[in-house]
Amino acid sequence: MAGQAWFFGVRGPLVVERDGQVVELPAGHVKTLLAVLLAADGPVSRDRLIDELWGEQPPATAVSTLHVYLSKLRGALGDLLELGPAGYALQLDGAELDVGRFDTLVAHARGEPARAAALLTRALELFRGEPLSGVTCEGMVAEWRRSLEEKRWQAILARFDAQLEAGAGGELHSAYGLAPFDAGASLTMKTPTNLQLSQQVDR
Repeated sequence: MAGQAWFFGVRGPLVVERDGQVVELPAGHVKTLLAVLLAADGPVSRDRLIDELWGEQPPATAVSTLHVYLSKLRGALGDLLELGPAGYALQLDGAELDVGRFDTLVAHARGEPARAAALLTRALELFRGEPLSGVTCEGMVAEWRRSLEEKRWQAILARFDAQLEAGAGGELHSAYGLAPFDAGASLTMKTPTNLQLSQQVDR
């Protein structure tokens, strides 16, 4: 599969593309298996994969079933899935992940506020919904999803700050659906993030 362009998207439903075409993945545990390997970013032992897929009470057929899932995943990804001394891993050299795109845009969102806000907007537009939606998330995958969501909210707050510095405070209340912050008002229908945004506008 040399020369093929691969893309993995996790900021929304898990998606894989090869040369711009969506690669169909079997649902269920095969998608979860791929998510585990992406989250690990390195070799994962057979025993760890079993733990991630089935937890503390794997079925008696876990080893043979795992091999079936690995075979199906290899059928979709080909040589990207490798088995080495330390376990199974994805060979992603040259492949693109939307995680990398996001991190690069956020890292460059510095300096002039309007430019920073624009870059952060581009980064946030990479989210197509809840990260890894449609994938059973436990263990390392659940931790990865929480990390992706945390980075998303950090980018939202950073963009908000940049927009304020660029002089857009007057428009932000309506754009974000925020009421001016009143420390004595009821907190009903206000998430922690909305409260923080409202306080930033009114500071």
